[in-house]
Amino acid sequence: MKWSKLLFVILTQSFLAIVISLYFSNFGDPYLNFVSGNFFGWSGFEPCNLCRWDRIFMYPLFITSAIWLITKDKNVWKYIIIPSVLWVILSWYMYGMQKFSFWWPTFCNLNNPCVIPQVWYWGFVTIPFLALIAFGVILISVLWFIKKNK
Repeated sequence: MKWSKLLFVILTQSFLAIVISLYFSNFGDPYLNFVSGNFFGWSGFEPCNLCRWDRIFMYPLFITSAIWLITKDKNVWKYIIIPSVLWVILSWYMYGMQKFSFWWPTFCNLNNPCVIPQVWYWGFVTIPFLALIAFGVILISVLWFIKKNK
C-alpha cells in the first residue's frame, strides 16, 4: 500500500473520530435519535474527564495528518505515533473501567463518572471502545507506514 493511502486512512479516521465525538457531545445517541426521528436532538452527552483527554489527543492528530498530506514529509509519523500509543492505552483503560470493572481514578466526576457507559451497543460497544478502534486504526496505519519505509 502506498504511503499516501495510509496517510489518507489516518486523516479519514481522525476526522471521523472528531465528527462522531462532536455528535455525541451535541446530540447524544445517534441510534436513539434516528429511531425517534429527531436525528439532531439537543440531548448531548457531557464527556467524562478521561474522554476530554481523549479529545485533546485526537483533535491535533487530524491537523498533523493534514499537514503530512500537504507537505508529503515522510517524517511527520513521529508526531502521530506517540499520541496514538497513549490514546490506545487510555481508551483501553477507559473501556476496561466500563466493561471489566478496572479501578477508576478519584478525579472522575461523580456527576458524570467514567465507569457508566452513555451508549451500549450489542453488549460491548461503548464510546471508549469506539475511541479504541479509532486510534487502533491510526496506530496500525502508522506502524505499517514505518515498516514499509524502512
